[in-house]
Amino acid sequence: MNKYVADKKVCKVCKKEFKPESNGQKFCNKCKTKKCKYCGKEFRIDKWGFKKRNEALFCSRECYYNSRWKINNKCKNCGKPIKNGRYCSKQCQKDFWNKNDYHIRRKKKYWEDKIVLIEELGGKCEWCGQKDVRVLDINHKDRNKKKRPKNLSYTWQRRLKEWKENKNNLQILCANCHRILTWKQMGYANNRNYIEIAKKRLKPYLEQTKLK
Repeated sequence: MNKYVADKKVCKVCKKEFKPESNGQKFCNKCKTKKCKYCGKEFRIDKWGFKKRNEALFCSRECYYNSRWKINNKCKNCGKPIKNGRYCSKQCQKDFWNKNDYHIRRKKKYWEDKIVLIEELGGKCEWCGQKDVRVLDINHKDRNKKKRPKNLSYTWQRRLKEWKENKNNLQILCANCHRILTWKQMGYANNRNYIEIAKKRLKPYLEQTKLK
């Protein structure tokens, strides 16, 4: 036996002493095997790197997919034979979602959650009192406490999660009041170059409207 490996260890499952093959071994030879929850075959826990015995439920990814989604080895959209998963391609997945209005239902659920949060925060603009939910925004009182994703990719799920965690730092503003506040916070009014650039960009549009 390697002199750097411990002579004895206590199994985390049966609590009995055993001679480990390496310092990373946490289970004895009897406890490091387990039956797959789906197919019933025995497999080694340490082979897949599980830290806890309770985490090891399936012998393979295919058994996990079959148990979770009850796969019949056919694509859910087109019916083609597949080894694992529910769809044979990403295109079939998109087609299936579009057929069943997946995105519409998900977006509706997000809007319902947002409306509930708006009502909890007062249900109206703190500045002007506007109550129309179509123009109400959720604003952070302290911009520095706002949690931003690493890749700055904002999704409905991330926004709702961040809003619920930082509810004390939120306020309701209508779209107009929100833009005015952002203008002041970012210091746009003090930046003359920004105003001049905006005027130059709007000049062709203003000339066209005058001709009409």
